[in-house]
Amino acid sequence: MKTTSKDIMIATMNGDRTITDHQRENALAILEGAPPPILPELMKQSEVAQTYNTSRQTIWAMTKKELLHPIRLSNGLVRYRRDEVMRIAKEGIA
Repeated sequence: MKTTSKDIMIATMNGDRTITDHQRENALAILEGAPPPILPELMKQSEVAQTYNTSRQTIWAMTKKELLHPIRLSNGLVRYRRDEVMRIAKEGIA
């Protein structure tokens, strides 16, 4: 990437008040050649139910029994970590 292109992107990010400091730091690191951060892939309750070939109600029951550990997002949504879902699908519930 040309220096001028990188400078334009940095100036744009610095002027954008909708970008959080964390997002800005990650973007700047990527522009400097660092690999992008690895975030856990999240699944909707319906996707988990489909993976387990069961109902959303069963997934909710598993959550209440603390067999699954949901992540509650700031907007009130509930998501499940794909790695946990797939581990349980493979190994079963101990």
